[in-house]
Amino acid sequence: MMKMKFSAWCALGWFAMLSAGSVRAAVLVSYDMEGASVTAPSVTHAETSATSLTPAGSHVQQSGTLQLSGDLADDYSTWNTTIDNGTDVAGALAASSYFEFTVTPDAGMAVTVSNITFDAVAGTGGPSERSVYVFSDKSGYTDGSELLTASTTSGSPLIPYNTASEGSSYSIDLSGSSAFVDIADSVTFRFYIQTPGTWQNLAFDDITVNGAVATSTVVPDVVLVSYDMQETDGAAITAPSYTDEYVVATNLYPAGSHVEEAGKIQLSGDAADDFVVWRTVVDNGTDLDGAISAAAYFVLKVSPVAGKTISLSSLSFDAVAATAGPSERSVYVMSSRAGDYAGGNELLTASTTSGDPLIPYNTASFGQNFSIDLSGNSAFSNITETVFFRIYIQTPGTYQGIAFDDITLKGVVGDVPYSIGTVTSSSDGSGLILNWMGASNMTF
Repeated sequence: MMKMKFSAWCALGWFAMLSAGSVRAAVLVSYDMEGASVTAPSVTHAETSATSLTPAGSHVQQSGTLQLSGDLADDYSTWNTTIDNGTDVAGALAASSYFEFTVTPDAGMAVTVSNITFDAVAGTGGPSERSVYVFSDKSGYTDGSELLTASTTSGSPLIPYNTASEGSSYSIDLSGSSAFVDIADSVTFRFYIQTPGTWQNLAFDDITVNGAVATSTVVPDVVLVSYDMQETDGAAITAPSYTDEYVVATNLYPAGSHVEEAGKIQLSGDAADDFVVWRTVVDNGTDLDGAISAAAYFVLKVSPVAGKTISLSSLSFDAVAATAGPSERSVYVMSSRAGDYAGGNELLTASTTSGDPLIPYNTASFGQNFSIDLSGNSAFSNITETVFFRIYIQTPGTYQGIAFDDITLKGVVGDVPYSIGTVTSSSDGSGLILNWMGASNMTF
């Protein structure tokens, strides 16, 4: 039995509310394309950090600067495509023809993004159909989730050709999107560019992210466990490369003998980065029910240590088919926390032939990243027991596979809530006495 005595004024003040941190409107980061490094930030907020503008591997390339007649002292940074990237947003996404930058608030702070502005011009006298598509990790990298589309031939305003005296100015209003409010981890923006041929470009100036910085009231997500598929210090290639101190995770392991780990492959975009191949060894049909019946899966198993809980926010991974194609291969992700392992309960379905984005073949320079948002699902909150994720693979024949890299589970670690049980009260004439029976001792 535990007992505590409160005076009247103490009881009334017990639930006082703390004031939130002040909000300060500001430029979070800006790139004016001037100076020795035209890709480095020219302005960064004192309570944030920002990366340079960074290309996606070798698919685009920063290729210098250009100036327009209206202001010959003002530089635009030019970006060339180096591979065929189609004629629409799906083609640009499939080709990964983008550059990106990331803004990260300091520890204990959060950013709210209100808008992004930039100027653009086509690096040609025209006519030439060239487009830019702007995306963010907070809203997704899929067709239909673009924040802005601009082109030399359609939309308003048009991207002008380099015979113009100045570029066109664009502004993306994000003030009405909850995805860009109170960001305590980081936010990334990608500019996908599209040209009718390789080694053609678009040029940009004054890319600016505006918003506010405040003391964070959000507990930021952390990596709970990740698998980078690199063989280090003698560890198995399927062993966790990182595990949070409050989490226990096993090696990735197959379901009996129905699938097997079959070595590693590398893609041309980064020959030092390993993908682990998982291949089927039994016939597993042509749909999810077939994969489930064949138990053609491998497992990610994770649990919190005693006294802790985990709330999962996302599961992400890169995937590529272990063939030059064409070959219809699929991945289905399911979990013990999301109902029975039955059709309709899958968290993600991805394929080489349908859906968006597609799983690429091994002739691609890079694998495709997939991310499963778990943050809005109460089944993945305040977990105290073991969680299983099954990654089912499906191929048109046996001993064919799909390769995976950077399997990462993110979330938040918390304490197991304390239960005080039944509470009774009494008075000794000078104050209120509370009595309760709890599961363990509590310090006040």
